[in-house]
Amino acid sequence: MKFQQVITCRRCWAILPLLALLWAPLGCAKKSPPAAQPASVVVATAESKDMPIEIHTIGSVEPIQSATLRAQVGGYLARILFTEGQEVAAGQMLFQLDTRSLNAQREVNAATVEQTRLQLANAENQLRRGEDLFQQKFISQEDLDNLKTAALALRATLAAQTAALEKARLDLQFTSIRAPFAGRMSRWLVNQGELVQANGTALATINQLRPIDVQFSIPEKDLAAVRAALAGGEVPVLAVPSRDDGEPVAGRLIFIDNAIDSKTGSILLKARFDNDDERLWPGQYVDVTLQLGIRRGAVVVPSAAVQVGQQGEYVYVLDAESKAALRLVKTGPIHENETTIDEGVQAGETVVTDGQLRLVPGMKAEVRKPAAAPAEKKS
Repeated sequence: MKFQQVITCRRCWAILPLLALLWAPLGCAKKSPPAAQPASVVVATAESKDMPIEIHTIGSVEPIQSATLRAQVGGYLARILFTEGQEVAAGQMLFQLDTRSLNAQREVNAATVEQTRLQLANAENQLRRGEDLFQQKFISQEDLDNLKTAALALRATLAAQTAALEKARLDLQFTSIRAPFAGRMSRWLVNQGELVQANGTALATINQLRPIDVQFSIPEKDLAAVRAALAGGEVPVLAVPSRDDGEPVAGRLIFIDNAIDSKTGSILLKARFDNDDERLWPGQYVDVTLQLGIRRGAVVVPSAAVQVGQQGEYVYVLDAESKAALRLVKTGPIHENETTIDEGVQAGETVVTDGQLRLVPGMKAEVRKPAAAPAEKKS
């Protein structure tokens, strides 16, 4: 019996090294890290559709004609014949200066002209008689020359006095200041009874509002497209005043400047609008859209899908296994919330529109539904 127990114990000690060898790899094995969780993203499908070719910029409204009114003669301001902000017609009387001193000067000039005319008539009669007497040798050549000189001097004096009379008549007309074109008046810059200096005192300003122009600039890279569109016909332009929820105001491109600004790399353009409802006002800033045409069958994605990195614009595309791939893209025109993709994405591919910051190339994504837009509060 004792002999059997000894054999059994020896067998146990023999097994222990074998068990130690089997246990060692298990005890030393490192735990594997947990698998990366898929990134939660929102996606959309790239579509093929007709896309408007548009350029968006900011412009300022300016009147086609604008003038600061000044009097061509001096005098006291007798009457103001319009209300501030009034719309006036071309030629309408706006200001009237006191005319009394100019009327008196015109009368003096008229009398002087009449006096000289009578003196000239007498001098010409004497010259004719002198010529007859000279033929009969009753007067000398010197006497005849004196008669001729007197007549010529009076003719010159009469011409100068006639011009002075005409100037007096014009000065009298200039006391009435009229609208040079139809437009809207500013506030008064002078008051009735004030002394107005000739060609110096500003009386008011007038702006033409219908039609009206919008001035704006575009990058030089867009100039070729604008010129090509203009060569094909009229280029429509839309303008929306700031904080205006109405429909855009429709106009047309009328001017492209003859040089690019080398400091800004942009070029100046102008569009003209009928402005019958006067929604466009001088000095106002407006959102401008040039409509250059339609691109047929363009690949379009939501603008939120396009991101900008160190290598340029890119889009994350998901494959059939929802793995993300980073694609560098070349973008084209933007319309509302959609961007045209010229290179890098094909129609039908799935692009990420939200959650790009949680992605890296090759990472698996989990698609979620976009958050519902907040309901508008009722006023």
